[in-house]
Amino acid sequence: MAIALRALPEELPLSQGPLSQEEIERYKQVLLGMKENESNLLTARGIIVQTTTQARNEEGPRTRGGGEGKGSAARNLEIDLQVAIAVQRTTASNLKAIEVALERIRLGTFGICPPCDEMIPRGRLQLNPSVRCCTPCQAESEC
Repeated sequence: MAIALRALPEELPLSQGPLSQEEIERYKQVLLGMKENESNLLTARGIIVQTTTQARNEEGPRTRGGGEGKGSAARNLEIDLQVAIAVQRTTASNLKAIEVALERIRLGTFGICPPCDEMIPRGRLQLNPSVRCCTPCQAESEC
């Protein structure tokens, strides 16, 4: 899953051990901002998919049996639509990861790698607070 890397507003100490309540609150605020951003992107990308679909449907009848340029326009619209759908799915996946991270904060398990029960390094969380696993567990399986 690809999520844009985002550092916390103020760099948190990279000390070991459990996250403090202050750290958790900061991560929560960053995640809430990320959630709002991804929600807005999802809405915008949904509009792009809808508009591209409409354009493809309108262009389709006009390009059948037409010149080569018209067929090329239809192919381009189809490619644009497939790209828009793929980007929309990625955005939805990012949003889901953020929501899961916020739920883990609520449950008190944020920052703990589920497979190994070890703390996820703070540097990794600072780069991407929605990350679910530590690097070794992520490398072993897509968790």
